[in-house]
Amino acid sequence: MKRTIVGLLLAVAVLLSSGIAACRASKADTSLSVGSIIGVYAGTEDLTATLTSGGSPLSVKIINFTLNSIRIGGAVTDNSGVATLHNISLAGASVGTYANAIGAMFAGDADYNESSGSADVTVNKANTSLSVGPASGALGGTVSLAAVLLSGDYAVSGVSISFTLNGVYMGSATADDSGIATLPNVSIAGIAAGTYTGAIGASFAGDATFNASNGSTDLTVTS
Repeated sequence: MKRTIVGLLLAVAVLLSSGIAACRASKADTSLSVGSIIGVYAGTEDLTATLTSGGSPLSVKIINFTLNSIRIGGAVTDNSGVATLHNISLAGASVGTYANAIGAMFAGDADYNESSGSADVTVNKANTSLSVGPASGALGGTVSLAAVLLSGDYAVSGVSISFTLNGVYMGSATADDSGIATLPNVSIAGIAAGTYTGAIGASFAGDATFNASNGSTDLTVTS
């Protein structure tokens, strides 16, 4: 009798083990393709990943994203199997290419096995714009030259802005926290009274992070 019970228990254990193995084997494999991104310094970009199984998209699945191994959020796949995480900041990343900096993972579920993928991030220099303020001064006197350096809506500070007057270099000034560079006490001696279109020039040479830009404006000399 004992042998019969032991035999039955062993048989049940084998059946359970076979059932579990069968359930595991019934899960379908998945593939996760991650999109690389090309952005600009201090900009924002969308991260995307596409989840498929056997070439068919999988919808309503959660994909978790990392950037430089730091988890930054999750998104749900749409009908095309694409999960999108919007407006991810690239602030703090220097200009360059970062191999496999984007990571994405599907943890799996009752029907599908887990999968993961990675892709590169490329950070390019950001464009700048330089707005030069018009200046006016009395004949034989001095004027202050000023310009504002922006990258998008953000001020660019701590960089050198060069100024010219009628094409002659007058000096340079460093942009402050508001992106404003001011060169005071520039002599206009020898310049006749009148308005000189585009006589004031300013330029930013660019650096490792920002592209170059320049601008010009008018000088007015009063009698």
